[in-house]
Amino acid sequence: MKKLLKISVLLFALGLVLLVIPHKIMANEFNYEELLEQGLIDDSVSQEEWDQFVLSDESANIDDNNGEAPLAKEPNSNMLRSSWGGYNMQKGDILVTGNGSGGISGHAGIAISAEHILTINGYGNTTTLEPLSTWMKKNAGSKGTTWVRRLKNTTIAYKAGDWAYKNYWNASGGTKQTIRPSYGFSGSRYGKNPTYCSKIVLQAYYFGSGSAPVVKVFPSLVAPRDLHTYFSSSYYPYQVAKK
Repeated sequence: MKKLLKISVLLFALGLVLLVIPHKIMANEFNYEELLEQGLIDDSVSQEEWDQFVLSDESANIDDNNGEAPLAKEPNSNMLRSSWGGYNMQKGDILVTGNGSGGISGHAGIAISAEHILTINGYGNTTTLEPLSTWMKKNAGSKGTTWVRRLKNTTIAYKAGDWAYKNYWNASGGTKQTIRPSYGFSGSRYGKNPTYCSKIVLQAYYFGSGSAPVVKVFPSLVAPRDLHTYFSSSYYPYQVAKK
């Protein structure tokens, strides 16, 4: 009986740890030193870079459309696509929300088809595919705001979506998940394990676009709500929806 009681206490304590640590990360309560200790970042990221990363993400003007009108509605298509409140998702679309995930104040994902979004949801998780309805139910309306951006160049957008899928889900393009990176901010900005939500999106456009000068800057830390500012003017992702 005493042994069972001891085991129960240990399991309860472990449960508290697993609940508290992700909550602290989600709430931005870990400072730079604590993140280093947790292994979420390494010393390749300086204190100044981390502070700027958090600050820029909190103050980003994600409604900015580079001084131009938003994209016109996409042409009619027979392709099956997911819709939400008048928004029809397209491969390569960039979705950003103000809701925090994994230690940063925003969250991002990339549409890898007209039906699913690839993202990673914070510490302790790996990449996942979410239907548009799942994303919006968590991050739109009364639950927050989601901004959707899209490149005018659909060829580049489709290539980015494909790159994200084949590098973060299944290298051969199959349906079964065979790639399971961990979540974290350590390692190279070009590395794929560990990774985080906005890094995946920018990598998809940086690597997936081939020789096209799509990304003008690839910072050591990619702020979700600053994503659109990293693109060159010729490939600027315009806001097509706000939910």
